[in-house]
Amino acid sequence: MGQNKPMKPSDKLDGWLDYLRETRFFHFDHARDGNEDLQYAKKIIDQLHLNPFRCPVITVTGTNGKGSCVAAMESILLAAGYSVGAITSPHLLTFTERLRFNGKNVDEKKLCAAFTLIVEQEKTLNWQLSYFRFIHTAMIYLVSQENVDVALFEIGLGGRSDSINLIDPSISVITSISLDHCEILGNTREKIAHEKSGIFRKNIPVVCGEEDGAILFEQPLKTLCCDYYQFGQAFKLAKHDSVWSFQAASLYFRNLPYPKIMLRNAAVALQALLLLPLTFKFEETSVIRGLENIHLLGRQDYVRAAVPCLLDVSHNPASVLGLFNKIKDLSVLGKKYAIFNVRQGKDMVSMLTTMLPIIDDWYIPCMDHPAAKRPAEVVEYLLNAGKQARVCSSVEAAYKTIESVAKEADLVIAFGSFDIVSAMYKVMQ
Repeated sequence: MGQNKPMKPSDKLDGWLDYLRETRFFHFDHARDGNEDLQYAKKIIDQLHLNPFRCPVITVTGTNGKGSCVAAMESILLAAGYSVGAITSPHLLTFTERLRFNGKNVDEKKLCAAFTLIVEQEKTLNWQLSYFRFIHTAMIYLVSQENVDVALFEIGLGGRSDSINLIDPSISVITSISLDHCEILGNTREKIAHEKSGIFRKNIPVVCGEEDGAILFEQPLKTLCCDYYQFGQAFKLAKHDSVWSFQAASLYFRNLPYPKIMLRNAAVALQALLLLPLTFKFEETSVIRGLENIHLLGRQDYVRAAVPCLLDVSHNPASVLGLFNKIKDLSVLGKKYAIFNVRQGKDMVSMLTTMLPIIDDWYIPCMDHPAAKRPAEVVEYLLNAGKQARVCSSVEAAYKTIESVAKEADLVIAFGSFDIVSAMYKVMQ
């Protein structure tokens, strides 16, 4: 703590983020100081009187589908005339994507002012929060000041020790449980479920998108006396030719449009919204309009270009399987090109095994991230599997190479990490 720190910036977000990365990103050893850091975040939240919130809070965690679920709830709430504050992560293009009010990114000046406030709170405790706990505490404060009707909080990793989880939810949502971030959360679904269940609270309802959730979460649900709503039992969906339907208890929505997210995530979002206080009303017309208006960057996003592209941030075996099913539904007439790479520690082999049968040519770019896997390692695996693959200097170089040889009926699929998809959006702007 006694190290000299550079002066903090005053009003520019980029300067603030540079300052925070330099002074906070590797500020503490997670195993040694993580819990202490969390307790200091709680002290700041208590000092600012942020918990409990004045409006209903829906907290969302899970391995995959968190962002989609939040986007669906946000869109339906807005279509029904309610105001919404949403904290999500990570961002793809701009940092301000992480906090939205009524569908619009937070104002940079407001975010900088909140950062300044949190620094002042830290001084009273003689403590500096870690990078993510600092920005999340500032964002929680901003949501508390906006007088929104509903707050939607996405927990990006884990659950139990996340600073966003310091705010007590009105409804807890688990979208899915599969293997990812195993070095932090554990190497079985049961261990990961244990971490995710940290968002549960006594007598607070839980919505789960996993069909075996009652088994995974049996003990915490029983201990905390939570009403439990499981996909496939408490609520269901049915696919029809051009529409789908949703049923929960005595409520039935017919003729719903297919959204640009996976249907299960849309159903989980709907069930969670239906647990809000009775003063919240959701007419079928509002649900339809909300589903039609969902747009979430990087989630099976079909982009029309000279060569059509499908951009998806899938970066673990379960989400890549979802992408595989989406590609099959598209009935692509031409060749399929992949722009792919992953970070170290990811289950690359399982992801590639899923996609090998449907990808013709692979382009593996270098990524500007210290944890990125070496492209040559990925290419070696693909060549040994009998596939065409090459190393590219960047995502842009990969796309330009494909663009020079591909035809209009072909498809480019970019996946494997947020880094890949973020770079693709920038290339295509």
